[in-house]
Amino acid sequence: MKKYLALVMLLTISLTGYGAHLQHEAEVPAQFKTPFYINSDPYGRLTRDIKALQHDNSVILPNLNAKQHQEKHPLQPLIEQYGGIGFEKQIDLEDVIVDKPWEIDMDELQLVFGDDLHCSFQLLGTFSHSTKTWLWAWANEQSDLPEDVIEQSLELKKYGEENNIDLFKTPKFDATEDDLHLFGLIASGMFKSSGYYIADFGQGTLVLTFNNDYIDQIHKENDTHYRVASVIPQLIADYEVNHYAAIKHYLLAKDYQIIFDDGLKLIATKGGKQITAEFDNSSRIIGLKS
Repeated sequence: MKKYLALVMLLTISLTGYGAHLQHEAEVPAQFKTPFYINSDPYGRLTRDIKALQHDNSVILPNLNAKQHQEKHPLQPLIEQYGGIGFEKQIDLEDVIVDKPWEIDMDELQLVFGDDLHCSFQLLGTFSHSTKTWLWAWANEQSDLPEDVIEQSLELKKYGEENNIDLFKTPKFDATEDDLHLFGLIASGMFKSSGYYIADFGQGTLVLTFNNDYIDQIHKENDTHYRVASVIPQLIADYEVNHYAAIKHYLLAKDYQIIFDDGLKLIATKGGKQITAEFDNSSRIIGLKS
């Protein structure tokens, strides 16, 4: 517990450092043992009431459809590239992490769910509830974080510099709770993590990716053709993406072979199974057959 408190105290100090009206909130929150889950309701609000939402896998991630986001998100190409594989992993986590409290062991550099689910982790950054701002872990100098836990954050910074992505190379900026899921989703897919976790510690929120062999085995067991076919409609319903690009990237990430592709029709095969997706002239899906 003390190891976890130490990290949260450092992060709390960091959050107060860049949030002027957080100066009076320097005390560490008392509810460290309170479980916070990966799910959110359809409007992106983080919630602890998962039992009322378990019937619908789409609530694992916030709904970022066209009604909520009329303008193209600056990270949309990366959401299309990594969203499918990241989204799929989060669905699996619903049955693994639900009802488990979390804490961080800084001596072992592990994220622990419940009493026995130990995961290596990477800290992407922190979100201040008060100022509604995001701070990348690579820019969090006040917390003196071990380099071992910010490697992915640094890789995203490098990627942003090489590909001119402002959100990845800007230390701090205004953000929303929906953005936290996008950062986790992209990093989880890009770095082949077991999943990502949104961890609320009271004054702020950590966004972490993590790895665990047991969870990876669950991903492997659930890796079926029909699972892929079921993820596709959920993915395009929850995100405002180019359907054609998102589906093609997802199928390639799942090791499907594209045997036909003219922009309006996509046929992919794997292990004797076939998925056919048809699109209109705006690249929006109009048919899916598996």
